[in-house]
Amino acid sequence: MGFVGSYVWKLRQALGSQRLLVAGVGLFVLSPEGKVWLGKRAAGGEWAYFGGSVEIGDSVMDTVLKETHEELGLRTTAADWTYIGVHSTPEQMGYTYPNGDEVQILNHVFYTTHSGTLSNGEDEEHTEFGLFSFDDLPSPLKSDFVHAVPLLKAFLQTGKVQVS
Repeated sequence: MGFVGSYVWKLRQALGSQRLLVAGVGLFVLSPEGKVWLGKRAAGGEWAYFGGSVEIGDSVMDTVLKETHEELGLRTTAADWTYIGVHSTPEQMGYTYPNGDEVQILNHVFYTTHSGTLSNGEDEEHTEFGLFSFDDLPSPLKSDFVHAVPLLKAFLQTGKVQVS
């Protein structure tokens, strides 16, 4: 689903640009070699991982599967994804969009491995895609991605769900 008509869009109609607490998903797509796929956002031009907001009536996993299809055109199942943890630190997960809308995201973070290439799904939210080493990431990076990388690394090292 695009932004217009979404749950957050409906809230914006009533509440304007003030900060909203929004549940979301952040999705790391890794290559079998451990590199990360990123998309360059059409809005803002920042490189980021994938994801979106949970809509009323959807579960977190529903959102994972919908966003994967909408943003990347990939059909995945719940079994394809591993839960890393939740990222909710207000200082890191607060974001002001270019239009002035403010959010604090309670982000559920997952990862999957994908061996093919990636391209835009239905929403065309990205202008390009790239596969990058974590030691050689492009610029500029969207801040929520930057702050989620340590959660992924800690999960991969420990196997324990991360909470921040």
